[in-house]
Amino acid sequence: MQVLKAEVARLRGALESRPASDPPLNDETSVRRRRVEELEAEVAELRKRPEPAVVGKPLEPVPPERIDAEVARSTAVALDPSRPAAERVKALEDLRFYGRISPEVAAAMLRIFETSAESAVRADVLRHLHRSLPLGLAATVLRALQSDPERKVREEAAETLGPLRDDPSIRVALEHAAQNDPDLDVRAQALKSLSPKRR
Repeated sequence: MQVLKAEVARLRGALESRPASDPPLNDETSVRRRRVEELEAEVAELRKRPEPAVVGKPLEPVPPERIDAEVARSTAVALDPSRPAAERVKALEDLRFYGRISPEVAAAMLRIFETSAESAVRADVLRHLHRSLPLGLAATVLRALQSDPERKVREEAAETLGPLRDDPSIRVALEHAAQNDPDLDVRAQALKSLSPKRR
């Protein structure tokens, strides 16, 4: 609706700002005038429609005990080696949502990362560890940035290492990737991760 109003106003302004001494309307001006009329008709039609109603009740805050229960359940799944990798990575995603990834969970996820042949799983693990990677576990992610064969995994590694960029070895690795990685997206992400604005 707002886009239509803006387009009508723009076209009307263009027509009205024509000097009076202009030659008679050409085909392009006629087309514009017709388009303004069509847009005005559409706006008028939209104004006749009722405003959409808000469906459902307002969202209520989730009780802390429910969050704690969800975090405990997701932590148990993430740490359970008998569960499929996809299920454990989904549990990691849930823990990221709550901002409750423990170092123990991070270590377990990096073991999945190191053993998975699926690049999508490796990339997902790194993405969900962003801002939750303990410095003591960064070596695995550094190796991924330097040598993983998949572009997306190296890109996620560069982003995940960003919050740890003040560590000298991580800064050197990011600088090297920003200059030398064969993929433009990885170089760009490494450069962003080096920026102090990226927190």
